[in-house]
Amino acid sequence: AWGWHIGGMLKPWRGGFIGLSYYSSSIFKVKGTSELTVNGQPTSTSDNATATLTTPFVVRFDYFQALSHKFGVMVGANYTNWSVFQSYTIYNAAPIHPSTTTTVTLPLGFTNAWQYSLGARYVMTPKLTMIAGIGIETSPADPSVKTPTSLESPNYWTLGISANYDISQHINLGLSYGHAFFSKHSVDSTSAAGIYKGQISIDSNVIATSASITF
Repeated sequence: AWGWHIGGMLKPWRGGFIGLSYYSSSIFKVKGTSELTVNGQPTSTSDNATATLTTPFVVRFDYFQALSHKFGVMVGANYTNWSVFQSYTIYNAAPIHPSTTTTVTLPLGFTNAWQYSLGARYVMTPKLTMIAGIGIETSPADPSVKTPTSLESPNYWTLGISANYDISQHINLGLSYGHAFFSKHSVDSTSAAGIYKGQISIDSNVIATSASITF
């Protein structure tokens, strides 16, 4: 898979920066093993299950304003083309009968969504910079399509914090942590993929590291 992005930045006044970016969609061809279980026991497998996944494009707007030589605030907005996820089809899935092949389509029905964020940056030392922020995103999930992967919350919140440290003039290290808050929801539906019934609780924690070298 491959993708591309383009962006620009404008400095309209002292300490202010406005950015606009576009991130393209990408197409992934995936292949793996599919297993069918009945009452917790595997009944058949397929080593040739395949699927095609197209990720959404994203348009991002950012604004940063320095309030002093150490402190600044930022706001952002993302528009994500989640409507590309109307369904997800798996070919050559584990068959019900050994002599047959099975195609499974999972309904999704996603709609496009916005994410808004607010954050602050503080330069603690000439080498160490801290960033913290909060965000809210409208759920792309269609309330009428309920699966174990549905994000039932109409909105969900994220919190994040990161640290960036300049080892030298050309080398920077970063460490970040983010947590997403989702509400619990119930699932009770039947489709070609199976019967889903129960309570779903989702938590998301992301830890990331980065290193950059400039010349």
